[in-house]
Amino acid sequence: MAGNPDVYLLYEYSKKNAFTVRYKVTLSEPVDEELLTQAAREAMTRFPYYSVKVGLDEGENYVLLPNDSPVPVLPEKDGRLVLGSEEVSGHLFAVTWRDNAVWFN
Repeated sequence: MAGNPDVYLLYEYSKKNAFTVRYKVTLSEPVDEELLTQAAREAMTRFPYYSVKVGLDEGENYVLLPNDSPVPVLPEKDGRLVLGSEEVSGHLFAVTWRDNAVWFN
């Protein structure tokens, strides 16, 4: 297993503990999607450790690799958002929004 403790949970992933930590922020005004997208993309320059995807090293161990695709900012759905999926361009972090609420996934 890789020496990076951030990947240990990837070995424990299963249907039993398949969850996403989400923080909800409620605003006093409706979300401006364009402004939120711009802010999220700019924030990634300050917090690059959120712009990662899962890969394999030469020993077939999970590793976190830089993800150069833009951080996803998506409308909130009633279904589960799967981090690391094609829907979020492989990202392990995404921002969703609906009305006057923003979720950091």
